Amino acid sequence: MGEQRPANHRKVPQAVTTKDFAAVRLQEKAIDEARHRVTGIVSSSIPDRDRTLIISAGIETATYLRNPVVLWSHQRGQNVTPDRLIGRCVSLGLTADGMSLRATIEYAVGSSPLADRCWALVRSGFLAGFSIGAIVRQDVTPYSPRAAQEALPDYARAALRSGEVDVVYSRTELVEISQVLLPSCPAATLAASLGGHRPSTSTAPTPSTDPTAALVRSGEDRARLRAIGRALGEHLAQDYHDRRPRMGQRDALAAVLQDLSVDPAPLVARALAGRPQHRHANALDPRQAPLPGIAADERELARIGERMGDDLCQVYSGFGGRIDLTLAALRANPRRFTDRANR
Repeated sequence: MGEQRPANHRKVPQAVTTKDFAAVRLQEKAIDEARHRVTGIVSSSIPDRDRTLIISAGIETATYLRNPVVLWSHQRGQNVTPDRLIGRCVSLGLTADGMSLRATIEYAVGSSPLADRCWALVRSGFLAGFSIGAIVRQDVTPYSPRAAQEALPDYARAALRSGEVDVVYSRTELVEISQVLLPSCPAATLAASLGGHRPSTSTAPTPSTDPTAALVRSGEDRARLRAIGRALGEHLAQDYHDRRPRMGQRDALAAVLQDLSVDPAPLVARALAGRPQHRHANALDPRQAPLPGIAADERELARIGERMGDDLCQVYSGFGGRIDLTLAALRANPRRFTDRANR
């Protein structure tokens, strides 16, 4: 979110937070030049780069519609002058699939240079990002009660449990809508033209038109990538425990990390094949006191795997949700991923 919430937000969820979204589904005739209006998506139920997800159907809009202001980049507060107001929302509602919040914005052309500039950039296709400011009324995290997680829609629950998002905002109260330069939503691409401008044609496969199926698939892909990272950590730990009896604790750890640095391809290949078939047993006789440092070494090796899993997920997003390209990049240059994970 744009602003950090206080630690006690669940008890007093009054802080206004912001979330950037793009007008991801503008229609050919989304711009009404005579009335200075544009129609687009201001919120969508998809994971974003901040690892959060807002459920569009859970956004309460009744209070906002009594004062439907549209601001420039969330500039609000007692010291903000009226020229930060660039328009008003004249229509607001969910799309037919219930996954997005669509708004029609009327720009206050002639009221201020800022409003005029925003309208000119929108109609010419250079500005298309929107954002919402909202009060969080209810959120769900991996640590929330199971009943709260089960109450989420399938796509949101899958995104949360796979680790694709850290929090789902299931109920929010809309406070304002803003025009912004840089939306954080990963789907921030125009699906139709704005003022005659069209995005370039892509050779990537056409994604499913079912948003729920696409989100579930994305969650499954990310879970698979993180599982590869965890498998790497387990193989590192296996090698560490195989070497420790003959090399000693310190030298065994150094040897494992050297293998990872010098020639990571065999380790990555093992991780791609799955977890170790015979995971090491408890390194020590449980009747004996544990040796100092072994548990810390195991945690560090596990963290290397977790960091690689996170990096794979970031690359996956960069490839537009193409797991085939992500795995191909890992096989082609494993050191690129292991060096970053072992930083």
